[in-house]
Amino acid sequence: LQSQPDSLLYHSIKYKNFLEDLLNCQSHYVLIKNSDHTIIAALPLMIKQGSLGSIINSLPYYGSNGGMIGDINNPNVIKLFKDHLESLDYASMTFVSSPILDNIAHISPEVTDQRVSQITPLNPSVDDFDVYIESLIESSTRRNINKAKRLGIEVKVRNYDALDFLEKIHNENMQVIGGKAKTHNFFQKIPHHFIADQDFKIYTAELNNQPIAALLVFLYNKTAEYFTPVTKHEFRESQPMAAILAHALKDAMIMGYDNWNW
Repeated sequence: LQSQPDSLLYHSIKYKNFLEDLLNCQSHYVLIKNSDHTIIAALPLMIKQGSLGSIINSLPYYGSNGGMIGDINNPNVIKLFKDHLESLDYASMTFVSSPILDNIAHISPEVTDQRVSQITPLNPSVDDFDVYIESLIESSTRRNINKAKRLGIEVKVRNYDALDFLEKIHNENMQVIGGKAKTHNFFQKIPHHFIADQDFKIYTAELNNQPIAALLVFLYNKTAEYFTPVTKHEFRESQPMAAILAHALKDAMIMGYDNWNW
């Protein structure tokens, strides 16, 4: 996985263990090896029993990207994957393809559904990160960042200490829009499976030393994942998330990440 520039957090073993623990599902990873037993391709699957039989998903949980990774343009590899999938007994099988790789079309699904994805290219080799970030954003976003600064909003990395705030405001935000909130277990299990500053960061925007917004970012291989943003409703006009994003994008480049996946 580390040898594949396009592998995402969702392909990782830590995320596999996280999903199994969180969803009480069973992993079923299909590996293709060459003659010297080197893995050249992989297909992550998660299986859970439903009322009509096995439900297979690559991958479950709020649209986690799955699909094939590795030598996926090799017709022999594709045939092996197809043969294995046809041997499985299931009621439903869903693939959520990677926004970087078109890795599902080879499997020829019966039903397809297209969604818009957005990845911002980062450049860790530039001389001035601030100038590069300014080149990425529109003038209205620059005004939002400057507004947050004028109001005295500060961005800090709080990680474990921010989990409770992240969960509380996430639930409030989802309730307002009628969305489906992530469970308490999601937030509680993050420290059990991921290491702060290595696998994830939680940024907070603070006004008078009180948090008013936060962002959970997962980190893996070449890509930083914009995962769970929250803002206290009464402070939205203060643009705390714009301040967080300016800080987090720069942080990602300092750490050497090439992509920011929205």
